[in-house]
Amino acid sequence: MRSFHVLPYTRYRQPNNELLLQTLLMQISEIRFSIKVELAKLVSYVIPASCPFARNFSVCGYSIDIPPLCKFNPLYPQLMSLRFQAITFISQISKK
Repeated sequence: MRSFHVLPYTRYRQPNNELLLQTLLMQISEIRFSIKVELAKLVSYVIPASCPFARNFSVCGYSIDIPPLCKFNPLYPQLMSLRFQAITFISQISKK
């Protein structure tokens, strides 16, 4: 009788989403606009001032409301804070 060498089963590991989220939150909170005017302008341009995802549809007399997805996004408060810092930095530079 032959014996076969069976390789051990290696399970694919899922990425740790909480660790990834915490890493992103830390990196966003560490961004500072000290000399980088172009970066501040880019951030204020790319991040919208309000949540653009709320929609209302009416189909056959029924109204369907899709809530703004920003309420479910855990990065949204940090992104709004980053945008506010960028706009504040731009206004301080323009006053000088």
